[in-house]
Amino acid sequence: MTNVWTITACIAAYFLGNISPAILVSRALGGRDGDIRKQGSGNPGTTNMLRVYGKKAAAVTLLIDVLKGVAAVLIGRAIGGAPLAYL
Repeated sequence: MTNVWTITACIAAYFLGNISPAILVSRALGGRDGDIRKQGSGNPGTTNMLRVYGKKAAAVTLLIDVLKGVAAVLIGRAIGGAPLAYL
């Protein structure tokens, strides 16, 4: 049964990692044309959000990215204890 939970945690972490906060925040701020991948350096990250949308948008993007990391650790820990939290 442990292998099933390990695989479940890996799949959950994969999908959690595919969420790009920069794209979500840029679309919320600029509508459909606000895609951060088409502005600035084209990189959907916090630094490009800082360049294009300013400090507040970059801070929100960074916060969501950090919370994604925390969520991944908490999901791994809840499913498989400390060893899976490190996975």
